[in-house]
Amino acid sequence: MQFRTMAGLALICTALAGCEEFAFNETTPEEQAFLDLQDQTLAIRGELEDLSETTYTDLPTTGGAEYVGTAVINLETPATSELLGDASIVVNFVSDRVTGAMSGFHGTVDGGSVVAYDGTIVLSNGVIAARDSSYIDAQANGTLTHGDQDIDVGAVLNGGLYGETSAGLIEPVGIDLNSAEGSVFALDGADVGGSLEIVGISE
Repeated sequence: MQFRTMAGLALICTALAGCEEFAFNETTPEEQAFLDLQDQTLAIRGELEDLSETTYTDLPTTGGAEYVGTAVINLETPATSELLGDASIVVNFVSDRVTGAMSGFHGTVDGGSVVAYDGTIVLSNGVIAARDSSYIDAQANGTLTHGDQDIDVGAVLNGGLYGETSAGLIEPVGIDLNSAEGSVFALDGADVGGSLEIVGISE
């Protein structure tokens, strides 16, 4: 794999925000799926903490990678609103394009029961910008539904890739994207504050 020629300084990955922990006396299938996604999220965050954020000049110029992991949505409601789903992000190092999708969400809204949500959030307009850190810019848009409840996501994403050194080269094996200023989250048509984080490890 060919890498960009200039050597860049890697930034140490800062600690990532943790999921709120949930426990159930007798779990339903939806609750178990939620707990499994929570465990997966925490495991990936743990892996990312052991890696360094790569700089733009550390990245390969050939090939690509698929990062598989989870997406975490938090909404600012009076009681806890947290949804977790599966995420797949594809990075093309030739075109510097980033695409992906998130689906299979399970979670609770405003302290309600944990349920499954239909719908897909699509990552679009993803690019790798020529700057040293947080060089991935993208958008994530979609609607999640359960019964007559709708959650609309219009997120502006920013983040980077995390790597480990192999034979003197830094291989980007992890990804972390977070919603930034300009993101919009709506619950049943009403704007609410919120956040979206996507974490993944390369297949």
